[in-house]
Amino acid sequence: MLQIPQNYIHTRSTPFWNKQTAPAGIFERHLDKGTRPGVYPR
Repeated sequence: MLQIPQNYIHTRSTPFWNKQTAPAGIFERHLDKGTRPGVYPR
């Protein structure tokens, strides 16, 4: 098992998007599939 250093801070390679900064079509593709309003995929 790989040990993660105690002082290691994980940073996401992709930022969290909002509706203004997300690529076109990402919300339509997911929100149509029965996802609750306001809940977005990562």
